[in-house]
Amino acid sequence: MILYEYPLNEGVRSLLRLEDVLDRFEHFRNGENTHDHGQAVALMFDLVDLFSRTDCRTELLGHLERQRKALTRYRDSPDVSREALEHMLLELYRCQEKVNAASMHPAQAIRDNDWLMAVRSRILLPGGAADYDMPSFWAWQNGPLEQRRADLQRWLSPFDPLASALRLVLRLLRESGKPIALHASDGSCQHSLGGQSYQMAQLRIDPSLRAVPEISANKYLLWIRFNDLDDRVRARACTRRIPFELTLCDL
Repeated sequence: MILYEYPLNEGVRSLLRLEDVLDRFEHFRNGENTHDHGQAVALMFDLVDLFSRTDCRTELLGHLERQRKALTRYRDSPDVSREALEHMLLELYRCQEKVNAASMHPAQAIRDNDWLMAVRSRILLPGGAADYDMPSFWAWQNGPLEQRRADLQRWLSPFDPLASALRLVLRLLRESGKPIALHASDGSCQHSLGGQSYQMAQLRIDPSLRAVPEISANKYLLWIRFNDLDDRVRARACTRRIPFELTLCDL
């Protein structure tokens, strides 16, 4: 099944964008060739910009605190495992402590590194970080593999508490929903939200259907429209019956 995730507010949209760049950074950092780590450096600069938004730290702490308070209310519930609940509350508390203790300016060491700033200025240009334009960057990319990985880890390590908080918040958000089976008649489906506030919608679709969802939502209604992909990957309005699985998530 292909998973599509749709943020229902700008805060979650920002978190999902951060997670996407972080996932790609980790993929290329764990690679072995020169181009893998060149791409990892480019993505590192994207992460620095995204994590350095003034409200990112505050937003993550707000999500963690709201979830901690929500879970605390279940301490006296006989339907909830006390051991699992206390473990989750401890994980939330430790994550909050690490974010609070982290540097307020985690990007400062990178910005103070003249070589990294020079690399960044070249990467922003199409093809600007080629070996003949930036020989020192090419030399680094061809250096020892473990040294390159260690450098990438060291440069981005001040952001580790924020990255861990991001992972935890999105994990809890995804675990909060229950999937339901639906279908779109003639390629479209309207699902009532009943005025309840949600933060994210997840759709799972059989890839063999080659149907791509377009989602829009307001406080009362989630509207899903499907497009068909032809052999040239061009989209056109779908008029078929499309079965799918919908999960609405909220912390």
